[in-house]
Amino acid sequence: MDYGRVNEKKAIKMAEGKLELTTISNKQQCFRDWNGRCKFPDALFPPQIPLEVKCSRNFDTIRALAASKKSYLLWSSQDGFEVNPDHSVYKQVQKQIELTNSSYGFLMVYIDDTQNEVVRVNRK
Repeated sequence: MDYGRVNEKKAIKMAEGKLELTTISNKQQCFRDWNGRCKFPDALFPPQIPLEVKCSRNFDTIRALAASKKSYLLWSSQDGFEVNPDHSVYKQVQKQIELTNSSYGFLMVYIDDTQNEVVRVNRK
């Protein structure tokens, strides 16, 4: 957990650079679901596109993470990487997309400054 907190701001800045966008908020903004529970994207891009950050120190490279049967967070694809739709993080990003009324969102998987990937997740 501490690794994620320490690197989350750095990962958000890296996502801004990769996407050539500037976040409008990286404060914990609450979006309430139908049950009244708050859902917090790690950052928002204009107009309200959610960004979720996951930091991993269990892998040396993004490719190793994608190849791992332990994680299954990402899959390799022809276009780079895709988020596994059966993974709980995919469901978390889908909920953020729904609550922000966006047609897509982003997942930033961060290992370190050289090993990181931003994946677009379309609304289902």
